[in-house]
Amino acid sequence: MGVRIVGVSNDATAPNAKFAGECGFSYPLLCDESLAISVAYGAADSKDDGKAKRIAVHIGANGQVVSYHPNVVAREFPISYLAKLRAKSQKPPAPKAPPYGLIAVAVVAVAVAIALYVRSGQVVVNELRPPDLDVTGAASAEA
Repeated sequence: MGVRIVGVSNDATAPNAKFAGECGFSYPLLCDESLAISVAYGAADSKDDGKAKRIAVHIGANGQVVSYHPNVVAREFPISYLAKLRAKSQKPPAPKAPPYGLIAVAVVAVAVAIALYVRSGQVVVNELRPPDLDVTGAASAEA
């Protein structure tokens, strides 16, 4: 899938290692004791805050932020977000809707057929298609 997870915490190395071990993190947990990274990504307002909020930022291969997730649960978010990304990547693309112009033409044709039926008391098929076409739309030999 090409996704790498990196955790960032403002705790020192020993507490980070303990927390990562307790949670079973299989990804690196970087130390940001100065809060420089936390401030850059909006997890802290300033380096004087002392603590960063728990957030997640999805950064694309081009270095741009894809999505921002405030107030995450550190032990749960990576697993649930990866599952969401996997499910999204495995879904077949949704069928494209026809252009609005085609829908409008179809609705007009149905409205004409109904109007002809009500006005004359019978279905008038020949008025809804060119006279040289049969019902299936193939060219007629009789015309």
